[in-house]
Amino acid sequence: MNIIKEFSRFAHSYQELNSIQNSVVTELVSMLRDKFYRRVLDIGSGSGAVYIELKRQNIHFNRFTALDLSRDMLRLHPNSDNISKLY
Repeated sequence: MNIIKEFSRFAHSYQELNSIQNSVVTELVSMLRDKFYRRVLDIGSGSGAVYIELKRQNIHFNRFTALDLSRDMLRLHPNSDNISKLY
């Protein structure tokens, strides 16, 4: 549970500090073959790097589920009608 507290504690500055994660997410999303998926599940979604990159690369989906152990990180995740956030 300490790691959850750490993510929550630094949630407000996480976007500034996660440049390596963003590079990895960009590379992984670029490996997707299709431009449409019915459902996407992002485990450990944090502030929404995968969601943001999918949108940036024009990859569409019907439903996006953001799952994270930190409520504070989920609060940073983008909101939309087709996003479900699970704590």
